[in-house]
Amino acid sequence: MNVRVGTGPDNWGVWFPEDAKQTPWNRYLDEVVQAGYAWTELGPYGYLPVDPKRLSKELDARGLKLEAGFTFGDFSNPAKWGDLLKETVGAGELASSLGAKFHLLIDFPYTNLFTGQPIAPPRLDTDGWKRFVETIHRLASLVQERFGLTAVFHPHAETHVEY
Repeated sequence: MNVRVGTGPDNWGVWFPEDAKQTPWNRYLDEVVQAGYAWTELGPYGYLPVDPKRLSKELDARGLKLEAGFTFGDFSNPAKWGDLLKETVGAGELASSLGAKFHLLIDFPYTNLFTGQPIAPPRLDTDGWKRFVETIHRLASLVQERFGLTAVFHPHAETHVEY
């Protein structure tokens, strides 16, 4: 059995590309190597450099490889489709250009990531669940057809798949 173990920026507390309080991307990559990993995912699109040549150079300099693109968002909210599509296309193009094989889909939590306060109901109603599943299928088809990536779903605590 061939098992590869990698990590991602969310393990360093990185959820948003522009949060000034999170670990800087270059330090993240250095610490990934120090922790003994050879693989990383993109994390939120825009956190790591989005220029393929620059990201490739940064990964190569550290002996790292890219395992997956990344889409993080509210899959049950139709108003978020444009944001999800933009992030998925950007991350999919970047990941596939660097030889990644996967694209990670992760639902947005129903609590505030900084305070823990509820921001949405923990359970979806029937229509919300239907939209959630349809959105996952649409994004999975997109990354497969357009970029040749296999979508994988990351079940995370305090998201709607928790139950």
